[in-house]
Amino acid sequence: MTIPNSQYPGTPQTIAEIHGALWQDVVEICAQWQAWNALYENARNVDVLSWAAVGFFGSLRQWLLDSVILGVARVTDPVQTRARVPQDNLVVERLAVECDAVGESVLAATVRSNLAAAQPCIRKLKDHRNKRIAHSDLAHGLASAGAVLPPILGQDIEQALNFITEAMNAVEAHFENGRTTAYDRFFEVGAAAVLVQRLQVARDVANSERRRIGMDPE
Repeated sequence: MTIPNSQYPGTPQTIAEIHGALWQDVVEICAQWQAWNALYENARNVDVLSWAAVGFFGSLRQWLLDSVILGVARVTDPVQTRARVPQDNLVVERLAVECDAVGESVLAATVRSNLAAAQPCIRKLKDHRNKRIAHSDLAHGLASAGAVLPPILGQDIEQALNFITEAMNAVEAHFENGRTTAYDRFFEVGAAAVLVQRLQVARDVANSERRRIGMDPE
């Protein structure tokens, strides 16, 4: 649910509406990334999940990652998509545009500075969005020479999200007396740990039975 505008009492109305809608999107992206890390951050977790359902958890790993890539690319797109009928986009840069409109040029520059710092990471993510996830690039799809996409590293996503949330928090803090959002605390990491723990218990029970009947454990 988007934060009600009443929770932005010090923020100009248009900026409050845009920030509130973006807040919902960015929170969801961050929660998905936190879920991915909680499940797949170490080899032990991956081993247990693969034992339980290698096909499902392997697919979930890619689904979550692609969803995060799409989300980061979406909120860092240009403020307007050029087409026969131009489309205005709900993106972080629009906060800078609206800050300029109300005379907050320094704040607008802060938002743009964070987005600029994130661009090296975002370019990699957008390559995957444009050529693999949202579209199917011919050269990449046919594995043509030189068409290999850059690898996505965890640090690429971490840095991109850090700069995006810094930009979001700069606007919130400026108008709301220093208040910010802890974007890294929206997923219950402990739930993932409980899932892995319970699957490990099930694995131990299954292996105990396999040993009882003379079979090797899995």
